[in-house]
Amino acid sequence: MVIFAVASISSAQITDPIPEPIKKSELSVGLEEVVQIPNSGTGRNKAARLNLLTYAGDETRRLFVNDMHRF
Repeated sequence: MVIFAVASISSAQITDPIPEPIKKSELSVGLEEVVQIPNSGTGRNKAARLNLLTYAGDETRRLFVNDMHRF
């Protein structure tokens, strides 16, 4: 029974998940730096881990950053 289960699992494996070559697209993406978060710690006081970046949503273009600083 164990041999049968192993045989059926191995026959169900996909050997080539993408059989056709992937065509290169003409699509390109540009990046623009809009903000730089200052260092939040040095030495043993490691920097905070940024968790969330969001905007104020009130037409002021303000950005807010939430971090996960360990103590």
